[in-house]
Amino acid sequence: MTGSVISLDRPPEELVEETNSQVVKRAVKYVYGIDDTALEFVGQRISAERPERLVERLRARRKQKRR
Repeated sequence: MTGSVISLDRPPEELVEETNSQVVKRAVKYVYGIDDTALEFVGQRISAERPERLVERLRARRKQKRR
């Protein structure tokens, strides 16, 4: 999983946007908000850096052992 370091010496608005971006990129299925104002933001980022599921990791490990 790749991740960027959040620098705390940036303006609060940038910190919030970067944090939200990282959270949404790792979301697999759902992202919640109080309204639809961030719908485009979420649509562009959701699951972009989704971690592998347990089943996917196990499948990859089995394939590797068979070699």
